[in-house]
Amino acid sequence: EDGASLKVSSPIKETIKECNSQSGINANEAIVGLSGSKTLAFILLTKSERPDPTKEITSKEMDEIYAKVQETAGDQASQRWSTFFADNTELEPLDLVVNSVHVDDNLLENPVGAIGKYIYITAFCSFVEKNYYHGVLSSLKKAKLNPLAVTTSSYSQVKVISEKHKNFILVDIGRDSTDVSVIFGKNIIQNKTFDIGGSYFSKCVSESLGVDREVASGKKVGYAQGTLNDQEVDTVGDLLYEAAIDWRAALSSTLLSMSGIKSFPQVIYLSGGGANLPVIEEVIYEEAWRQPVPFAGEINIVIAGSGLWQEKFTDRLNVLSGPQIFVPISLATIKLELEQEDAET
Repeated sequence: EDGASLKVSSPIKETIKECNSQSGINANEAIVGLSGSKTLAFILLTKSERPDPTKEITSKEMDEIYAKVQETAGDQASQRWSTFFADNTELEPLDLVVNSVHVDDNLLENPVGAIGKYIYITAFCSFVEKNYYHGVLSSLKKAKLNPLAVTTSSYSQVKVISEKHKNFILVDIGRDSTDVSVIFGKNIIQNKTFDIGGSYFSKCVSESLGVDREVASGKKVGYAQGTLNDQEVDTVGDLLYEAAIDWRAALSSTLLSMSGIKSFPQVIYLSGGGANLPVIEEVIYEEAWRQPVPFAGEINIVIAGSGLWQEKFTDRLNVLSGPQIFVPISLATIKLELEQEDAET
């Protein structure tokens, strides 16, 4: 077994076991959403000049162009990865989603049959480290699960949220990292990750109070749920606030590093387990840090909750609550899409 497989195998097995136990169903299929520093996502813009602009565009021509887009996406991914990392890592493609197609100045849903000199394509592309990807697949195989789809969790979350908002920022606070996606017109324009997540908050509590990580994590959860006594609320709350300031500095740097965005959407969705911490919302609403970040207006923070998905799914077990459940729920929408595609073919 390779190292990647060993790292992801145990948590996946335990999670699957718990889910099967809660639901009373032994699932044999899975839809996987990947995130964090081992993934890479970006918007690709391509321009293709046609040899004869007077001829109608054919399906074959578009297939050839899409193949070139896919090849270009792979080249771009390798170049972008090498900008941040010295090692020559192989990447596995995940998502290649065409956001728009223009023929000259005309935006078209289906360019077949149109005429023009240039075809412009905008596509959302995502990749993952190949070793990590195969490690995940190996773990699923050991758990006797067939992967129906492997995507990025930011992509599936955006698909759900975009039914409510067209322009927003998605901040997914996971265990070890935070994914930040900027969305305009329901499309992911930029996506970046920084390596501070919920475990950083537990680490700060652990080191300051001199307790182990498990105890610190319990105090963090207790603070979020309002179950600590008054003295602990003050002590733990101050430590979490200090950690949140560090997290916010990383968020600010990430937003400012996104080139080409003149003003950011004012709606900010928070998802992931870290979104349960009230200090996250508190530090984002503070004004000073936002002065250098060009927001379109006064920000509005929304915690990703059941209001986004309850019309599509029924929680028969009454266990789905909190922003940490939004990621798996959003992945379930991919299953609905696959079923629809099957019905149409």
